[in-house]
Amino acid sequence: MPEKFVNSYLSEDNEHVVVECKNPHPAVITQHANFKFNFEKDGSHFAVFEAPIGYKDDLMKFRQGKYSKFSENAKNQIRKKSGLTYKVPIPNKGGYKSALELLALDKDKELKKYWETILSNPSSPVVLDDDAELASIPGEDNFYELKLSNQLEVRLLS
Repeated sequence: MPEKFVNSYLSEDNEHVVVECKNPHPAVITQHANFKFNFEKDGSHFAVFEAPIGYKDDLMKFRQGKYSKFSENAKNQIRKKSGLTYKVPIPNKGGYKSALELLALDKDKELKKYWETILSNPSSPVVLDDDAELASIPGEDNFYELKLSNQLEVRLLS
């Protein structure tokens, strides 16, 4: 993962993944088979990758907030490459420490209890359906409008 990772986004056409970092992207990123181009904006560095064909269905599920429906391969890649903590045992205490986002991929029972506790109050307990997703549907800030057709026209005219 590039140093100073900020966020990642899905393009408006579901064809590209955009990775935002505070530092320029190293060669390991720019030489990746799916790398298309990079650009700078407002002090951040962005790398644009073509979405792998094998993950197109997962990208649609992301857009719909159906994280638990991702393919096992996508879930494993997210756990492995996100840099987030996933089910790290807590010594001498039992249990584990984990990022909420990663627990949502499996509809973790402990995460469900956590949200029910957070959302409840003494006069109104909340019980989530067993089929409920445990993370929000992504908002507009999770998407990046690349307008690639305009960029390609500009590049061709240059």
